[in-house]
Amino acid sequence: MSHFDFSIENIIIKAWSKFRENSFFWILVTLFIVALSLSGNIMPLAGLFTLLSYYFSAAITLMSIRYMRNEVISFNDLLAVSSIKFLHYFATSILVSVFTLLGLVLFIIPGFYIMVRLMFAQYLIIDNNIGFDEAIKKSWYLTKGREFALIGFLSAMFVIVIIGILSFFVGLLISIPVIQLSTAYLYLSLIRNSDKLDVW
Repeated sequence: MSHFDFSIENIIIKAWSKFRENSFFWILVTLFIVALSLSGNIMPLAGLFTLLSYYFSAAITLMSIRYMRNEVISFNDLLAVSSIKFLHYFATSILVSVFTLLGLVLFIIPGFYIMVRLMFAQYLIIDNNIGFDEAIKKSWYLTKGREFALIGFLSAMFVIVIIGILSFFVGLLISIPVIQLSTAYLYLSLIRNSDKLDVW
């Protein structure tokens, strides 16, 4: 079993520091996503906007990973996800949602368990050339033994969202990208220490 432990506080501090390095960029990206989500309420185009939301979600996930690796990113990266990779990302997102929903139906606790075990499946697809089935399998093993710590992390992210909402919603322009960067950094930390995890 792994001896690797992560600090939620350190992850948030690192994400906050990286956000401040290019805060204007991340706020604009967040505004774009919020505008897209609001546009999705137009019923005749709801299906199209849903697909676009998934696509840009994939792109921002990739951007977050690359940015936390200290790589240079730009608005052009919003279109950097290939169609094949997006299809696997979309399929994974649907499967993870279905599995989580089924778990929630089974007395809630299994839903949270499944959610944390599969929370990095989309990240693995975006960051690697693998299919949705392999991504789900690797996420399951990557999170092995880290369930309670990951629930603690997600709880901390939830608190950040609440703080953003209480800040007259303007705070969400900060809290959303900080959560994205925090999750990307946690993913990279787990990958970096995968030799200490009984996974691959």
